[in-house]
Amino acid sequence: MIATFLYPGTFKRDEDGGFVATFKDIPEAIAQGKTEPEALAAAKETLWGRGLDMRTVWRRTAG
Repeated sequence: MIATFLYPGTFKRDEDGGFVATFKDIPEAIAQGKTEPEALAAAKETLWGRGLDMRTVWRRTAG
């Protein structure tokens, strides 16, 4: 049996117009990018760098 874990993530727009991705369950995992796709790619790399799977659940925040 394979266990699947979800790491909920949140995108927020920063002051410079880019995006910051954070994870509620992994507060030290923070990624950013100029665009949402860049921030998503950086977030996936951040999770992989911690030995975690890339499957994430995202929600957009106002802003």
